[in-house]
Order: sequence, then structure tokens, then C-alpha cells
Amino acid sequence: MKIAVICTSDTIGGAAISTTRLTNALSKHGAEAQLIVLKKGSKNLRVEEAGGDFEKKLAFYTERLKIYLNNGFSRKNLFKVSTASDGIKLADNPTVKEADAIILSWINQGMLSLAEIQRIIKTGKPVIWLMHDMWCFTGICHHAFGCDGYKHECGECKFLKGKKNDLSHKVWLKKNKIYSDSKIHFVAVSNWLKEKALASELLREMPVEVIPNAFPVEEYTLPETVRERNKIIMVAERLDDTVKGLGYAIEALNILAEKHPEIAQKYEMVFVGEIRDNTALNILKFPYKATGRISNSKKLKELYSQSAVVLSSSLYETLGGTLIEGQALGAIPVSFGEGGQRDIIEDGKTGYIAKYKDSADLADCIVKALESHIEPKTLHSSVLIKFSEENIAKAYISLINKLLRK
Repeated sequence: MKIAVICTSDTIGGAAISTTRLTNALSKHGAEAQLIVLKKGSKNLRVEEAGGDFEKKLAFYTERLKIYLNNGFSRKNLFKVSTASDGIKLADNPTVKEADAIILSWINQGMLSLAEIQRIIKTGKPVIWLMHDMWCFTGICHHAFGCDGYKHECGECKFLKGKKNDLSHKVWLKKNKIYSDSKIHFVAVSNWLKEKALASELLREMPVEVIPNAFPVEEYTLPETVRERNKIIMVAERLDDTVKGLGYAIEALNILAEKHPEIAQKYEMVFVGEIRDNTALNILKFPYKATGRISNSKKLKELYSQSAVVLSSSLYETLGGTLIEGQALGAIPVSFGEGGQRDIIEDGKTGYIAKYKDSADLADCIVKALESHIEPKTLHSSVLIKFSEENIAKAYISLINKLLRK
């Protein structure tokens, strides 16, 4: 079985990394998968770069220019939305033409246009669209936050200075036409994302199922010797991105420092990731260290192995890879539950889920985790069962075989 996987990148961003993992997993467990990207960032032989430099730059800048013009010449929210108005040509790519099935992953910012997606669909091959965010079922936004426009036909988008028939509504209509004329099979990486998809006007009648991201659990081994876990860790590409809810984490840690000084004396908070606002942590009363981004996976794994808790205060997560990473190395996950975190954490058994946007309850959940007797082996086994590369690859291959028989 030959599978063509399409994603904007193989290395930049969570969707890219998980798509590369999926490609590798498929190739290890019964299929011949090849990942096609705009710009290759690795030496992986299963990854190929497509499109000429001029073609790629033209697609990227043309799409952004159209958004800019439709937003009243404002750069605000320029990268919070995508229109797939422009992209490279891929329907005639040899890998696509030879494939038995095609998996579309995150294809924005110049990878594929909606018109090219329609051309790929018309090849007649089974097409699976792997959803990492909400873009497939909104007009143009990747995350709708509190907006429910996607439950109707979008329009009056809060990310634009638009009206009812604005760019978000026009793109929604294009997506609706493509979906109504196709047999795309959608895959959500979490049950939360599936629920959102089925509540949308675009996908409520479309086939949607849940297959989580593949995770290389075998690369995450627990320390052979029992060691003191004296850290709490929070990891994100950009920690002070609004969606990461850093303020709630800081409030929770300050509550801990005031109510449980013995915890503040024993544990150190470690923030891993970019923080653009240098003053963001100034009000923190809990002992902490900010490392910036860590590209060395061995070093990051060591920090997880030294951590009693892996913390997420994200306002939503489609799945939450850092929670999986921490759990795989024995750190107890603590998080809000608005998103795919509930697919990772069994509350009270493999971690703790706090009341949404409640810093005090988040602090209480950290205390529960630190006082719990959840064994690292239990945490590791839970991740192994849910997210191992082998299990995820088999789920995709089974789905593709089913689609090929139709």
C-alpha cells in the first residue's frame, strides 16, 4: 500500500512533527508512506520537498496579501486565519499519482489551495483529511475560541474588519461546495475536536472519526533507578501565546506559594519555550527557571524525568503533546479540560483535570498530583496503549483498506 501524506512542513510546529511521526509509523508498520512538504527541514528520506522557490513564495505572499486587503489593510490577526486561496500544484506529483490513498494534514500558508484540493479529490483516490485544528470546518480561522459562527455559515469574522458576506463567509461557501461533491473522510486527533466538527454546518453530515497523533513511546523510557522528582514543568513553543493561558499558571503557582510554602521550598517550576514578554514572569512568587526553547530532545527528556508534574494551562488543546511527553516519562499531567486533554488524562487515575479557567482549582490539582501515589509505570503504560506508533499506524491502514473496498 502506497500512501502520499501532504503537510506544509516536516519539522516546524506540532502538526508537522506529528505528521512526520505518522509517516514514519505507517512505513514501519505495513505501508509505504511518503511525506510531501513545502520546505524540508530534516534529512528524512521519507520526506520530499515539492514546488519551485518562486511558486512557493508567490503562493504564500499572495494569500497573505489577499487577507491583508480584506482586513482593511491591517496586519492584525494576519496569521490567525488562512484562506487556501493559493498553493502549489500537487495533483500531478509522481508520489500523489502513484499513491493508493492520500492523507491531507496541515496544508495552509501556501501548501495547497482549495482548488488544488479539489483536483486531488477528483483523482478518485481515497482522501483522508487529518485535522489538527478547527480550520477544516470554519471559514478561515484555525481556532474559533468562543465564536460559534462555524455552526452556521461564518461571516462577520472577529478576525477581520468584515461584514456578513466577508472573506470568512466566501471561503466557507467554497469549502461547502468541495465537501458536498466529495467523499473526503475526516480524522480528528481528539474526541473534543470531533465534537466540534460534528457541531459545524460544514462537517455535521460528513464521516469523522478519531485517531490520535502517533507518539514514539518506545523512545521515552523511564529511568531505571528511582530519582527525586523535584520539578514542575510547563512546555510550549511560545509560552505567552494567549491560548497557553500562562496567566492562569502563574496565578496557580502564586496560590501554591502562599498556601503551601512547603511545596515552594521543595519544588522548582521550569518553563520551557519562548516568552516574548520579558516581564511575564516577574510577578511569580514560586521558585522558577525559564530555559527558553530546548531543541535537544535528550535534555528535554531529562527535565521531564526530573518532574513530578507536567502542567498545561492552555485555554484549549486539540490534543496536548507536552502532556503526553511528560506522562510517558513519569510526570503526572495537570491541565484544564477544554480540548483533547481528556483523551490523555483519566482524572484521578493518570492525572488531574482542573475546572476551566479556575486558577485556584488548578493549584489544588497540582497539590493532588504531588501528593498522589500514581506510579510512573502506570502513566507510561497509559500512553503506550493510547498513542503508540504501531497502534496509530494500524488504525490508519485499517481505515484506508476500508475506503479502498468501497
